[in-house]
Amino acid sequence: MAKLNPWLTMWYRPGETMRTILENYPRRLVHTLAICGAFTNIAGSASFYWHSWWASFLIWIFLSIILGLFSLYILGGLIKWTGNWLKGSASMQQIMSVIAWSQVPVLYFFVIQLVLLAIIGGNSSNIVFASVRFLFAVWGFIIFLCCLKEAQAFSFFKAVINYVLVFVILLVVAVIISVLVAFFGETSPRCMRQTNPQSS
Repeated sequence: MAKLNPWLTMWYRPGETMRTILENYPRRLVHTLAICGAFTNIAGSASFYWHSWWASFLIWIFLSIILGLFSLYILGGLIKWTGNWLKGSASMQQIMSVIAWSQVPVLYFFVIQLVLLAIIGGNSSNIVFASVRFLFAVWGFIIFLCCLKEAQAFSFFKAVINYVLVFVILLVVAVIISVLVAFFGETSPRCMRQTNPQSS
């Protein structure tokens, strides 16, 4: 069997490509790909600019490192944890490799995005730009699920369930945090109003 090039075969043979990566070099470029993937997502969707282009770039770099590491260790940990419920067999390192190498389509899209923005004059709301972005997002998500399926050694359906479980957990945590912030945000002014008459 010919040696697979993950930068190419990840597009049309993601499961087999992921298996090759996991068997031969599961640690290669993991942090680099995760951070670069986070950077392309931030730079591609960012609608804000700081005082200068360079300031914005430095902010994107900082956020990319934070989000890249978050995706590897927090999301990766949740995928590993919930995957165990489904009898998944992937190690934490293998999950991290899946997260990192499934960013390959994102990196390709970033280059295509720059070309499209140059052609359409920087109008990211253009229907062509939006359509291409949507197609890349959908196919990138399918690639991720195929890679996760291969690493966990279970069906594609279980890979979807594995992802959904993580999404539900994050949603519950976000709701709890929102409720706590709203609760304490309302009680603090109320307590201040109750204590002010006494102090006067």
